[in-house]
Amino acid sequence: TDRGTSSRNDRFPYATVIMVVGKMVVDATSTGALEAATRSRLNGAGYVVADAVEISLIHCEKDRFGWLGNGFSQCFVEVDGVKCRVLDYAPSQALQPHAHDADERFLIGGGRVRLAKWSDVTSLEVGTPPTLEWKKAGDWLEVPAMTPHALFADPDTGVQFHEVVGDFGKRATEFLAPKEGTFVIGADSELRFIPKSVSEAWAGKRVLVTGCSRGLGLSFAYYLVSAGAHVLATCRSPDRAEKLQRCVQYSPVQGGGGSSVLACDVSCEESINSLVSKLGDFAIDMLVNNAGISSPNHPVDPIVSTNSTDLLSVFTTNVVGTVLLTQKLLPHLRRGADRKVCTLSSQLASITNCMGPTAAQGRAGGVACYRISRAASNMAMRALAGELEAEGFTVIPMSPGHAATDMGCSGGRAPSLTPDESVAGMLRGMARL
Repeated sequence: TDRGTSSRNDRFPYATVIMVVGKMVVDATSTGALEAATRSRLNGAGYVVADAVEISLIHCEKDRFGWLGNGFSQCFVEVDGVKCRVLDYAPSQALQPHAHDADERFLIGGGRVRLAKWSDVTSLEVGTPPTLEWKKAGDWLEVPAMTPHALFADPDTGVQFHEVVGDFGKRATEFLAPKEGTFVIGADSELRFIPKSVSEAWAGKRVLVTGCSRGLGLSFAYYLVSAGAHVLATCRSPDRAEKLQRCVQYSPVQGGGGSSVLACDVSCEESINSLVSKLGDFAIDMLVNNAGISSPNHPVDPIVSTNSTDLLSVFTTNVVGTVLLTQKLLPHLRRGADRKVCTLSSQLASITNCMGPTAAQGRAGGVACYRISRAASNMAMRALAGELEAEGFTVIPMSPGHAATDMGCSGGRAPSLTPDESVAGMLRGMARL
């Protein structure tokens, strides 16, 4: 039971909610480095938390996500002469969707938090995106009774806040679970809905994804890490991939972690060999061939005027590099349980839909280097599937749709899909195969 302080609690009778998955309980008394870090954050936010003040760890009794993924620390101290409950969420700590039978009203003393609210339990149940709002020091954090909501602390600062009325009346907390999945915040502070099919397919699995420093590759890393996968995310320059480094260092779900960033330029066979040499006997469950490039004048690039330099450059990355990397990773994929190879393609690679009114993106010509390379990559994957079928491999050439990546937005275009939307759809599809 969560002890609240609102003097208005008695005006809201207890209401039963569906999908109850646990209540808040005091887990333990905070000690050691964890206690010291909590006390430091609270004092830094302006609260006076003496060494003698006991700090408790609070979490959901059914251990959904564990303490860090679904809990907080609390203590009781005076604020402006009134005894108050003071709470600390460590950086990246969260409280998963829940509702109370009474209003909540807190004042934030330090850090910041992302508040997610759903209009009702039904909207949460089916995975409807919540309204999202950042709250920072000096802001009120207010949630009406029986409103499904969740809290996600800033990955850098965490958040510290207190209840402003000091009667500590009893308040019930019911945890709610979307039937179709879970909302998870990533290291970029963005909230993502992880379908059950995706978490069930990839939790604990080892997935290697190429081209992860931005765009679709970065979204793959965020989603797979959030689903509990162990991600090997590759890019040409790991030392410059700050967002990717933060992504793999942060695992928001229990059982996650173990992800890393590795260097690989798929246009260079020496770089591919270097990557593979670092893997040792590592087993890989799925390879996602995401890395790809286009010509400098993409998406115009008419075939009547393209040149050998651009053609060879695009082919070396999109076809030769993809084939060589897949070849060299086959021993690792054979050690894995799933043996899946997913290679991103494009609707522009369709030979069936390249002319007339059904032409992809309305382009009967142009985009020469890119679309030719993707068509060739599709055939390479068909050949791979034919050769490896007897070994239980699943080979998936997949179009991500027209997504708002740097490539997708080139030429002043405005794609309808965000990278996250594209990747979420692809992962749902992959989970069914």
